[in-house]
Amino acid sequence: MIENSIGHSGSAISLCNLVANLDRSEFTPFVIFSRPEQLDYFRRNFHSDAEAVVIRCASLIKDTSTGRAIGAAAKRIHSWVARPVYGLFGLLDLAFVYAPYVVRMAAFARGKRIDLIHQNNGFDFGAIFLALIMRRPLLAYQRGAEWNSRLVRFLARFVDFYIANSQQTWRDLRTIGVPPEKMTVITPPVDLSKYDYTIDCSKQREEFGITESDLCFGILGTLLEWKGQRVFIKAARRVIETLPNARAFIIGGVPDGGVPAYERELKELAASLGIADKVVFTGFRHDMPEMIQMQRLIVHASLTPEPFGRVIIESMAMRKPVIASAEGGPLEIIDDGINGFLVGPGNDAELASKITLLLRNPVLAASLGQEAYAKTRRSYAVESHVEAVAKIYRDVLGRSERSATGSRDHARSKGA
Repeated sequence: MIENSIGHSGSAISLCNLVANLDRSEFTPFVIFSRPEQLDYFRRNFHSDAEAVVIRCASLIKDTSTGRAIGAAAKRIHSWVARPVYGLFGLLDLAFVYAPYVVRMAAFARGKRIDLIHQNNGFDFGAIFLALIMRRPLLAYQRGAEWNSRLVRFLARFVDFYIANSQQTWRDLRTIGVPPEKMTVITPPVDLSKYDYTIDCSKQREEFGITESDLCFGILGTLLEWKGQRVFIKAARRVIETLPNARAFIIGGVPDGGVPAYERELKELAASLGIADKVVFTGFRHDMPEMIQMQRLIVHASLTPEPFGRVIIESMAMRKPVIASAEGGPLEIIDDGINGFLVGPGNDAELASKITLLLRNPVLAASLGQEAYAKTRRSYAVESHVEAVAKIYRDVLGRSERSATGSRDHARSKGA
């Protein structure tokens, strides 16, 4: 299993739940994480016997400061100059980024009798090359859209099967030519034993000076522009104008590879709107269930379609009403007005109106939260997720074995 996301991501959390709950009489997982904090989270939170290591893939050349500068200069000259520049970057990445990464992964896998490679972050060149070298079937858990290029469409054929995390992602896979028979939808899970709606958050309330009269609402996730924290702050100003005892929590930090200046810009925005004393920046937290418990409601304000929206189901598991952007994955999770609310992406006025409505109406908030919890138990439990993925493992391994047997029989019939 290969997890190469940035930082403490939802995909890493999903993988940890899968690894910890796989039936060891049938599967023996070996895990490659890309970040030490992912391995640390796994060891701290799961009593698992799985062997796990950190093997980090270097940054792509186009994503380095030098690469960005060269790429920007090429674009300023003309698009026909930029294309060969990025093509050269791709060749250099193959030689100096992916090749060493694959070699290190192959060294870890050697001698472990690997039967299947599970790439947990969708389409990945390194996993494809590893599967080709080891001659093992490759399963990709796709968690978002891919760049629709000739190279991507060509290499996508080397993945034996795809799991999409939502119908939105399933449709995105179709755009790069993946046939329907090579993919299915299995949504990520939420661990109800950790996201327990009865959990005590008194230490966190004391830490942040929260009293019974404070109306707390929060947004969860890494600090990235497309996650919509600016919209959240603008909506918070409207809410606080109406409800002065409201407090807005921005829960999360800047990820590796993110833009550190973005957090400063958000704080400057809160100050310019006159609500700096009402907006709390918590940074990255290990106690996410308790931080959710402290809120009256949770906001999801992504500006571009979210492939799924893990923080939504985590909050729903805590019986918290969620107000989310009406695009992508949230449309599949939230039934508007029944177990949460959907609002237009970037519409801070509409967002503020829904926040205010729920803060003023605790009975409505509780009703939405109860329905949210019920849907989480029905649709996103860890046990059903693990069994669904295990079934795909069996199917892919079965097809691989039948294909290998057929190839041997064909070779014998040819006198090979």
